Amino acid sequence: MQAWFMSGLAPLQHSAPRFESRCPDQTRSETAGVLTEHRLTWNDGPVDASLRYASSHSFSFVLLKYGAAVQVSPGILEDFLLFQVPIQGRSCIRVGREYVQANPKIASVISPSLQVELDWEQGCEQFLVKIPRHRLEEVGRQTLGLTLDRPIEFAAAMPLDSPHGCAWQHQIGSLLAYGAHLPPEMDQWSRQAEDNLLLHLFHTQPGNYSQQLQQSVRPAHSRRVQRAEDFMRAHLDEALTLEQIATAACASVRSLTLAFRTERGLSPMQLLKQIRLEAAQQAIRHAVPGTQVSEIALRCGFNHFGRFCADYKSRFGRLPSQDLRIMD
Repeated sequence: MQAWFMSGLAPLQHSAPRFESRCPDQTRSETAGVLTEHRLTWNDGPVDASLRYASSHSFSFVLLKYGAAVQVSPGILEDFLLFQVPIQGRSCIRVGREYVQANPKIASVISPSLQVELDWEQGCEQFLVKIPRHRLEEVGRQTLGLTLDRPIEFAAAMPLDSPHGCAWQHQIGSLLAYGAHLPPEMDQWSRQAEDNLLLHLFHTQPGNYSQQLQQSVRPAHSRRVQRAEDFMRAHLDEALTLEQIATAACASVRSLTLAFRTERGLSPMQLLKQIRLEAAQQAIRHAVPGTQVSEIALRCGFNHFGRFCADYKSRFGRLPSQDLRIMD
């Protein structure tokens, strides 16, 4: 698990707990209310449970510990996919016919339709992301154009020290840091970030739709990509959606997303952010004295100033205010 991902969990770790308890029955009841009904068997060690919670548009983020060693038997999750990774200790998970020895470097992906049983060792604490099944199917069907003739299932083990695993951590960290704290008017950003995370899951985690997804990929249409980029540059200050960009490019969301990933190695929304950051940097370099960074951010389509500064520093290695002082 990457250090910066752990730092991204800090706000959740330091938040007020949804509950703390040394009572086995209360712990099972409170946890079931957040996740799902389950049988909980207590083994070695004292009960010292706590649960911390945050949410984005439709995802839930949970930091959970039991203190004691436990066996958790929820059966089939049905309504949601569960990603979980220990931040302390280890756990053993049976998902369908697969077994995962989870630790801070190996996470588990629990598909909604598969039988699951989990054994947490004493002292284990885990970070969980609860993803509604309808959102998973929505992205698979509408964005990727998959024919969903059976439940979506993924391989149960996800190595986090691989390039794909590092990218997954980065996207979750951003969603947790920003999406869980946005005002209602910024909910569209949170939803788009969730979509990007699910696209990453479909494209990088082996599953029972991987072959259909590979067969659906066609040579990219450069003119559509160029039309999309031209539209982005002409409307930088607007709150663009993926659907609007696809319409302007005369393409479906699915075909445009696949074309961008083939030609640019990014999703359309990721490239839009890059274009906006580059435009902001150019505007800062040519700013007249007295110009405020916040003015430039708004002109380039950034409505959340703190996130703009963080993204700018991540892209260029300096805060925008530092570049503005250099130009002055």
